[in-house]
Amino acid sequence: MEKQELDFSSPVRISVSEVYQQFTKNYQYLITEFFEYQTSWLYRAYGTFKDFNKYIILAYFLKKNLFSYTELFQSKTFGEYISLPFIELEKFNIIEISKELRISKETARRKILELER
Repeated sequence: MEKQELDFSSPVRISVSEVYQQFTKNYQYLITEFFEYQTSWLYRAYGTFKDFNKYIILAYFLKKNLFSYTELFQSKTFGEYISLPFIELEKFNIIEISKELRISKETARRKILELER
């Protein structure tokens, strides 16, 4: 696979068809890299909380929080966002969380209580 230098100093929009073309062209290499990345990600996610459901619920809250900034037209980089001392959560609905994450309501309730501690 031929490597190409990328210039990240100015944003460039890449079309879906270009991504698809490169992915199919380099599938054998990328699938191996992706598998290693995914395995590493799962290992670290479990290592932090010793529980995937807590991790997924926390990611859900972070996503909702990021979208609320967008709705308020507040632009933050990921670096600025993660350096905030705390995040404010809007009211949330356990039933909505359980449906969106496809976990039982009782599990969602229990895991949220554990995260609050």
